Amino acid sequence: MAKINFSALVDSIIGKLGGSVFQYSQGGWQVHVIGKPRNPQTNYQQLRRGNFGFLSSSWRNLTTIQRQTFIDNVPTGISALDFFIRTNVNLSLINEPTVTSFVPAAAPTDFPIDIIDVNPTQYNIKASGMTTVVPAGMKLLVYTTPTKAQTKIFTNPSEYSPIISIDEGTDLSTPLNIISAYNDRFGQLPGEMYLCNKTVLIDKANGQRGAESIVCSNTEEMPKFTKIYSNFTPAGSVGTGATDVFSFNIPANSLVQDGDCLSGFYWGHSAGGGVNHLITLTIAGVGIAFAAFTVSAVWRVSFNVIRLSSTDGYYVAVLETSAGSVQVGEGQFGLTDWTTIQVAKLTLQAPVSGSITCDSGYINKELI
Repeated sequence: MAKINFSALVDSIIGKLGGSVFQYSQGGWQVHVIGKPRNPQTNYQQLRRGNFGFLSSSWRNLTTIQRQTFIDNVPTGISALDFFIRTNVNLSLINEPTVTSFVPAAAPTDFPIDIIDVNPTQYNIKASGMTTVVPAGMKLLVYTTPTKAQTKIFTNPSEYSPIISIDEGTDLSTPLNIISAYNDRFGQLPGEMYLCNKTVLIDKANGQRGAESIVCSNTEEMPKFTKIYSNFTPAGSVGTGATDVFSFNIPANSLVQDGDCLSGFYWGHSAGGGVNHLITLTIAGVGIAFAAFTVSAVWRVSFNVIRLSSTDGYYVAVLETSAGSVQVGEGQFGLTDWTTIQVAKLTLQAPVSGSITCDSGYINKELI
């Protein structure tokens, strides 16, 4: 913005000229570039504009008696037309019919909520006040913000968008997951961000709003794995026979949907001396026997299991040693009932007792 000093030829200029605006304010004469407000023209914006235009024209079609009901109840500071529009916009936000006459009633109270969990798979809200059930004749309108960096503070009302209305009688004493409503409005919710949530009760009969309640939360990062087994007590081969050192019953229904995965690791060490060290991994009745190795080494067995159907799956297992050898086993399960317990175990064998040891191991379920 620039200030202007006039000459004897020109003593004032006001208005638009080209791409500039000339005006006078307390700071004196000024000129600045014409700025156009941002107009994203989103579906939500166009819908709201349509509501305002429709309701504004509807006011002219009311009878004198109908208009008077709004005039008699209009709050201080706004016009009856604005009151009519606000009332019916509130009703449209909760998917209730608009009204042509205003019937006064006690204003709704507030309905504060807590955000219990918010991450890419769930957005759980729960009543935090004395009232936990949405009152009769009301709907609870839930607004939320997009996610921003964790230093963001949401103070502008336009940053809140309505995503869902919850009808009377709904008990929010237990968490309600609204993640699908959030995703429909903003897309997939990312982890480790920040958002705020605003709730307000609206009377379904006349569109009155209660006091707004706001709560904010950091979103959680979605875990990539959940541990179902771990063992960190070393166990070695005993005698010259095969020894089941680590054995675990994979719980029934660990692989619920096609595509669910298990991953696991076992690692240990072996003595040298030309002794044949044998490692066998058994999963769901399928044994994966690796060829013997004779060197002194640190070794690791890793494996992945993926469910293909309720009775089938595929596995890949890899044995690696610090001596540089790598062995891979893979194959398909058949007639494996994933709704029942399935055993995962590691077996060690060597002609010299205790010459091969498994130091630790674990099994995770991958969340994909």
